[in-house]
Amino acid sequence: MESHVAGCRSCAEFAEFAHQLRRSSIRSAEEVPNLSSAIHKRVRLVSGLARWTIARAALAVCALEVIAFSVPDLLGSGSPTAHDARHLGAFSVAFGVMLFVVVAKPTRARMMMPVATVLAVALTIGAVVDLIDGRIPLISEARHLPEVVSVGLLWLLGAPPGGRRLPGRRPVGFRPTVVEENRRSA
Repeated sequence: MESHVAGCRSCAEFAEFAHQLRRSSIRSAEEVPNLSSAIHKRVRLVSGLARWTIARAALAVCALEVIAFSVPDLLGSGSPTAHDARHLGAFSVAFGVMLFVVVAKPTRARMMMPVATVLAVALTIGAVVDLIDGRIPLISEARHLPEVVSVGLLWLLGAPPGGRRLPGRRPVGFRPTVVEENRRSA
């Protein structure tokens, strides 16, 4: 082992690092009061207040609008398309309720993103096609804005707190490596 350490730079660096650790003066840590419960209470209080952000309030408004705009579809008349309109109204109410669930529990925002994104994209494509064909005026399509806006709000609420960790970043410290030759001989 000593002959290997003498010839292997990585192992020699590790041996020196370990030797320095042994030479350092190690002593017992000073007694400090346990503040963990007080800190935990303050963090819960602050994060609870911080969660009632503008994004949550705006999402609640979007949910209310989605439900309000779907009521006429739910109360459709006896026309042949009334049945289809009631189905679409029921889905819209369910989507509005889903948004209210995220307002109450923002941790569910990421889970709801796929449904909201697909709905917003489909509504946008449908609106563009209908506008190009001249079947419906632009003002009529404005009722779908809450669904489109909700995607951005869900994204804001679903983003991890404190931002994302940068890729490729590692903590500073010693990390010994194994030389390829040693793998074959082992």
